[in-house]
Amino acid sequence: MALIFPLLGGCTLSDDVQAIFTDHAWKLSYISQDKLGHWYKFPNVSDSNYEAWDARTGTKSFILNFQGTPTDDVITGSFTGSGSVTANGTWTANGENNKFSANVKSGNADPNDKIGNEILSALKVADAYAGDTKYLYIYFTYNKERLYLAFVPAN
Repeated sequence: MALIFPLLGGCTLSDDVQAIFTDHAWKLSYISQDKLGHWYKFPNVSDSNYEAWDARTGTKSFILNFQGTPTDDVITGSFTGSGSVTANGTWTANGENNKFSANVKSGNADPNDKIGNEILSALKVADAYAGDTKYLYIYFTYNKERLYLAFVPAN
């Protein structure tokens, strides 16, 4: 039994940030309130705007690609977003405490696409992430509510 404790002491509880963020592109599925798992209803957003963003049948999409190099539990790099919303900038994620930030250097969405513009706004104020190589959740605060951008692998 005494031999098990040194093995447990060497374990790390941090995420593999390299695998989570950079092993593939991420496609937006929806924006949700923390722990609800369905589209958040933004004020003044029409049903047709939500239908256009439906991941299965809609005509709009947003794909995020992260590039970066880890140092210990932290990874930093650049990102590009493509599709109905375009964006690029720099980002950082900490695998130990799940902090995330993005510095959006440029971004564009149709001014009439309220969801597209909410995506850009969310990236600018994102402060945490959760997930693994199958799901990625990027958290932000919107009007005092905790929301997240939910992504699945694009490939």
